[in-house]
Amino acid sequence: MVEKSGKYINKEQKLVNFTKGIDSDSLQLTTKIISNLDASKKENIATIAGPAIANQLSQGQFTAMNIASNSQRTISQVEKVLENDYLRLSAVRDMIGIQLGSAFKNVYAIALGVADGFDLPLNTKSALLTIALKEISELSVAMGGRKETVYSLAGVGDLVGTALAKSSRNRTFGEYLAQGYSLSEAKQKVNQTIEGIEAVKVLSQLAEKNEVKHDFAKLIYSCVQQEKCVINKRKLFSLIE
Repeated sequence: MVEKSGKYINKEQKLVNFTKGIDSDSLQLTTKIISNLDASKKENIATIAGPAIANQLSQGQFTAMNIASNSQRTISQVEKVLENDYLRLSAVRDMIGIQLGSAFKNVYAIALGVADGFDLPLNTKSALLTIALKEISELSVAMGGRKETVYSLAGVGDLVGTALAKSSRNRTFGEYLAQGYSLSEAKQKVNQTIEGIEAVKVLSQLAEKNEVKHDFAKLIYSCVQQEKCVINKRKLFSLIE
């Protein structure tokens, strides 16, 4: 779609990326794919990410997200169009970091759902969230992002919002797996796209390519590759060093 629409976009138009994913074939970020089409449009690209549960946003409940771009002018123009009484955009200078956080929070949300299915306490889930943030941060830095982005709305904000929200489909999917449902059964019960299943494959490939430790992601990957999830309490506890 990006390739087909590229020729219709002029040099003054702004391109705002709201997608939460990475191309599984090229392992490229969406903004990179867009800029590859026409380098002259690079300064016109912005990406937005952060904790934005759709039904809450549509109901006008206050939501804050990050916006990043190589151009402050582009950031200002997009903010002027999109911000209102209930949507606030906070600028960061890290297009790589906020896209990785946005894409991979769904991976770890599956594991936090598994923890919910095992009825693990908040103490344990807090430890698991800390490990997840560490893996996302280290991969982001290895790919050229900034370490501090993990503490932003698109980092810890998006991860916590997705991993702990009862309405999160990725978290719910993990909970069903822990309750003994097969992969197919859990997918059917959620009956929505579970982004973390594809995202964990991409995360693992990128981590291996960049030689980044990702034991937590590996465990989740092994879980979604089989009809019966292999994660148990002992394996989750073993991640905590």
